[in-house]
Amino acid sequence: MSPTISAFNRLRSLAWHQAMPYLVLVIGLGLTVLIWRYETRNVVAEMQTRFDNAVQTTQVWVERRMGRYADALVATRGLFVSSEDVTRDEFRRYVANLNLKQRYPGLAAIQYTPRVTPDSVAAFHARLSADGLGGHTVWDLAGGQHGPLRTAAEYFPIEFIEPFTRRALALDVGGTPMNLEAMARARDTGAPSLGGRIPRLAEGPSDQPGFLVFVPVYRNGAVLEDSVQRRAALQGFVIGVFHAVDLLAGIYDMQAHPSVDFEVFDGTLMSFDTLLFDDDGSLHALDASFRPSFKAVRTADIGGHTWTLYYASLPGFGTGPQGYLPWMVLGGGTLVSVLLFGITWIQVRARARAERASAEIKQSRARLAQAQHIGRMGHWEWDVTSNEALWSDEIYRIFGRSADNFHVTFDTFLSTVHPDDREMVRKAAEISLASGIVFRLDHRIVLPDGSERIVHERAHVVYDEAGVPLRMFGTVQDVTQRKRAEEELRQLNADLEGRVAERTRELTVLNQELEAFSYSVSHDLRAPLRAIHGFAQALLEECAARLDATGMDYLQRIHNASQRMSELIDDLLNLSQVARAQMRYAEVSLSALAADIVADLRRQSPARETTFIIAPDITVRGDARLLRIALDNLLGNAWKFTARHAQARIEFGVMREQGETVYFVRDNGAGFDMTYVDKLFAPFQRLHAPAEFEGTGIGLVTVQRIIRRHGGRIWAEGAVEQGATFYFTLGSMTRTSSDADRGMQ
Repeated sequence: MSPTISAFNRLRSLAWHQAMPYLVLVIGLGLTVLIWRYETRNVVAEMQTRFDNAVQTTQVWVERRMGRYADALVATRGLFVSSEDVTRDEFRRYVANLNLKQRYPGLAAIQYTPRVTPDSVAAFHARLSADGLGGHTVWDLAGGQHGPLRTAAEYFPIEFIEPFTRRALALDVGGTPMNLEAMARARDTGAPSLGGRIPRLAEGPSDQPGFLVFVPVYRNGAVLEDSVQRRAALQGFVIGVFHAVDLLAGIYDMQAHPSVDFEVFDGTLMSFDTLLFDDDGSLHALDASFRPSFKAVRTADIGGHTWTLYYASLPGFGTGPQGYLPWMVLGGGTLVSVLLFGITWIQVRARARAERASAEIKQSRARLAQAQHIGRMGHWEWDVTSNEALWSDEIYRIFGRSADNFHVTFDTFLSTVHPDDREMVRKAAEISLASGIVFRLDHRIVLPDGSERIVHERAHVVYDEAGVPLRMFGTVQDVTQRKRAEEELRQLNADLEGRVAERTRELTVLNQELEAFSYSVSHDLRAPLRAIHGFAQALLEECAARLDATGMDYLQRIHNASQRMSELIDDLLNLSQVARAQMRYAEVSLSALAADIVADLRRQSPARETTFIIAPDITVRGDARLLRIALDNLLGNAWKFTARHAQARIEFGVMREQGETVYFVRDNGAGFDMTYVDKLFAPFQRLHAPAEFEGTGIGLVTVQRIIRRHGGRIWAEGAVEQGATFYFTLGSMTRTSSDADRGMQ
């Protein structure tokens, strides 16, 4: 070879070796940037999930609390439905029992406003005077307490308000268009309706904004079919007076993320004039310079009215060790790349100084090991032809092994993999060697002490010119902490579901308290009712000669109404007892119960000719007392509605339908129109006039409650003057002893 060619080859080799460190640096930095971007996306995704959870949790609690408060107002309506003459003391005791300050923070007061026409304004003033509140006249905000009242067809002055405040008494709530709109919506739908934002309420010293929630009260508590009937039956409104800050602050303090800003606006427009609540005093929704990492705007339908909920992450959101992980990866990867660059540069520049270069290389390797330890990442290489592998020190640390006593081959590596993951790793390696696809997967490893870790593997394959795989090299990263963080996030979602279940149990407790309250009120009504009934009876017996026909008619109506009210109270008490009674399961013969009830019915009317058919040997497991009440109501109804039929027939039996045991009570009496079947099991709903058939409309509600408590269901079929059939099941607790004998289909 000529000197010229030899010199050229030396120069070319020198240029290649000098370029090698820069090539290594570019590759290392490129891999580092890829891993950094991957980790950054993971961190952002996790922060987005945390933010979305905070948004969803807060909105659910806003809607849930408003629903709970609306239920309290609907329950208050029951006070006026159950009595047409509610006194101020009764209203005060009722609201005091609600304990608004402790159980309903933010509900500042509860009002009652009757519907008053110009002709009945004087009667309204008389009621106030009778309560010792004379001098108060109906007034509105425009005219003031001593100014002219607006001219209108109807007014809604405040008659009752608790906690009591004189300055709100007799104020016409319907004097503003905003209130009129909400009242009209409540009146026509029958549901609670929320009004618009009020800058400052008169009830209380607080300057915080508020709003009103209207619940319509209809005469006699009847269920009305359309808006026309509701307008005609409107008696007044139960109104909840809310302080927005006191209401929403409690919700946010319990549920929201401390680094998420939460603001509530009335309507769909976000402005200072529509602001209801701001948790931190900084109105970020209207600050154009505020640039949050995450932001969400949601709307909520609250009582037919729209609220806008604004959420934004604050600067402290997402800070923590996980947030610094991408930068740690970037720094560690950059450090590794620089170290590799330095190692290669030293090798090229210090060929002639082998011993010194060797010492520097050892130092550089130590730094590399430290960098890998910080990044929890090691590298490896596998010679496919010899089945020998090399691990970095960090890999030995991750796998809990020592280079002194652990000979690395592909087979010994597989022995460290979790038994359930070995086949997956083997197949992934075979696919990568055969196709050149990047070897990349997560799997578990088992350390010598039996503990487990999760690692992320990533590797490439090197082939010869013939396409035969020679080596595979890659990295191992310990991702156990990241996987555990993901599992904790899943557990957080599971905990959220548990909280929903807990709130459901709280709602059940609240329903039980309402039933107990109804029971107490029903008892309190008995004393005045007995007095009315007794005095009416005394007048009928002792003063009949001094009364004309009209007076006797009025007196008889009072007597009949008080008697009907007594029956209604008895039915309500029975219904309350059914709801609260402890279930006592035992073997119960429905056939024997039905026979006893039929015997009682025959003793009441021995002259009636009625055919009874009772299927024998029907035995179930249930509460004997409650099941007797249910059968007594069903057979009693059949007895009542067949009274006008000469050939009356009543049957109690059992059948099989779609693999389920179904019991029934059938009669050939007055029946009913199936168009109104949905009203059968609604309280106080009757399909026949009281003059035709007596009753209170509570019996079938009681039956339905008993059947449901036994895990069953009840339904009915019928036709006018062709009889009716009531079917019911008792759920999985049913066990008949005569099914096989009768061959039921």
